[in-house]
Amino acid sequence: MQLAGLPGELVVVQTEQKGPSSHCEFLAKSLLTPATLELKRGAMVMFTVNRNVTGQSAPLYVNGQVGIVEDIWQDLVNVRRSDGDLIGVEKFVWRYDPRDENSATFVQYPLRLAWAMTIHKAQGLTLDAAYMDIRAAREPGQAYVAVSRVRTLAGLNFKDWFKGVHVSPEAINFYKGNNE
Repeated sequence: MQLAGLPGELVVVQTEQKGPSSHCEFLAKSLLTPATLELKRGAMVMFTVNRNVTGQSAPLYVNGQVGIVEDIWQDLVNVRRSDGDLIGVEKFVWRYDPRDENSATFVQYPLRLAWAMTIHKAQGLTLDAAYMDIRAAREPGQAYVAVSRVRTLAGLNFKDWFKGVHVSPEAINFYKGNNE
């Protein structure tokens, strides 16, 4: 909905996959990066890998960092990070078996749209800020997974204040000292 509301031409980038179909299917289902990436100028995106530059102490971008698409070229997407830096993002190669040069590959820009995501999709990410609705968290630890993705309390915002969270009996017993 947010993407459709942006002016300009929609650019659709399909992943390039090679290798056994079962391995390619596994990569497509397992990665946060979509096989079909739809972008426009002004789209909010999230990086889905870490990228370091040799000789620099700070990474170019990190998994979970967000930015806004400024330009889309044939082999490059320019993204303005939240800190204001403009970054040229090239396609990334994921391998089914990183130790095997001949294993199945998934080649795509390491980006995904970032206006919203589920708690499940946020697992493993580190976010600068998030606006969360955790009122429907029903599983033990689900609210913690969501809240713990954000770097600082200043970046944590709730849609509505929740009345409580589900805590497993095992965790309660552990903290009461009944961890037999």
